[in-house]
Amino acid sequence: NYYLSAVLVDSREQRSPVKHISFSTPDNTVPAFATGHPYLSQITNIGAQVTAMTTKSCKLYYALLPSGSTAPRANDFLTESITGLLGFGSVDMIKNAPETFWVNDDDLEEVKTYDLYLWLTDADSGLSSAVRKITFTTVDKTPPEFVNDLHVSREQATSISLTGAINEAGTIYWVAVPEGEEYPKPPANNGIDTSDPNAPDDSDEENNEEEDSEPALDTDGKVNLASTYAKLQVIYGLNAFKSGRVSARANTDFTFTVSGLTAQHHYDIYYLAVDAAGNYAERVEMITGNTLDNI
Repeated sequence: NYYLSAVLVDSREQRSPVKHISFSTPDNTVPAFATGHPYLSQITNIGAQVTAMTTKSCKLYYALLPSGSTAPRANDFLTESITGLLGFGSVDMIKNAPETFWVNDDDLEEVKTYDLYLWLTDADSGLSSAVRKITFTTVDKTPPEFVNDLHVSREQATSISLTGAINEAGTIYWVAVPEGEEYPKPPANNGIDTSDPNAPDDSDEENNEEEDSEPALDTDGKVNLASTYAKLQVIYGLNAFKSGRVSARANTDFTFTVSGLTAQHHYDIYYLAVDAAGNYAERVEMITGNTLDNI
């Protein structure tokens, strides 16, 4: 912004009143995103959040579409003539000031790919950026489920084999204890010391909820098999007679063998499915098997 002042002076040094005028030079800078922007600051199973910063004050338009949809043109944002929208809106951007916003209303599908289009325009100068595209895939938050319940498929004198199948790729963790033995073990403050130096800190587990919705103990004082406390004992094989894990493909039978057992004994086998995204199954399950006479 500038001010121009002027005065008229004649040959006799007579002066007119001073006149003033203000004016602004036009902004011919094309709006653009600052270095490192935009980026997806959060992706959930049903939504996505974007953080953006621009090199000049302008308006940002965004449009969310299923992957593979026809890309919108710049004018489509102004006329709102984009079909198949899953999210649409605009944000007033201030130069060099980051803005964070959600691009949909928490209604996306899990593990599905989407295309997000972003466009900057400056109404004062009439200049606009090219349409920017960001592709992302929502995350998996659904616990794995058994499509073929775990069952004993073979019993021998010193081993028990079990077979089952889950609905997505993952890992099956298991522990074995003599039949009737209390497992998982209650916390140390319940009279039993579980302060194993190798025990995990569940606060570092990315696949846990921010706060475990299930209490560690049931009303009868036994460990709640739906709690994270119980699941971690199985995953890390804590306090178990035997433990292990086996990889599983989606909808395909897997088999694992608990070996090194005593003949003619019964064993409780606790197990938990964890999918490739780190989601735990709803609860720890248990099945009982027995070894045969070795004669």
